[in-house]
Amino acid sequence: MLEPQNGEARTLLKVITAKLDGMLFEKYKSEADEFLRQKKFFEALECYEKCLRATKKATTLENIAIYVNKLACHLFLERLDLVILEANDAIRLIKNFRNRSESSEVSVEDKKRLH
Repeated sequence: MLEPQNGEARTLLKVITAKLDGMLFEKYKSEADEFLRQKKFFEALECYEKCLRATKKATTLENIAIYVNKLACHLFLERLDLVILEANDAIRLIKNFRNRSESSEVSVEDKKRLH
């Protein structure tokens, strides 16, 4: 913020922000997974939403997994209208991920995970 014209400062800020977002993602994912195991579906949904906000809904396998877990929560809560919305978001992410994988930006391991 002090040096908006400094390219090195902008680059460092992006690196730091990405690392912090990654740490937040892992924290919220861990909490959400534990809530899901305890069948506390509302709490799990809140943490999964925080995961997606931390990653800005990036097209990653981790975010696709978050959507799958959110779908499970909505199914247990019998919120079928939200299941459809979340499924559409997950399908969009999967399509974007597949498009990236076709251009060789994705590792072979990640391609297997997606399959």
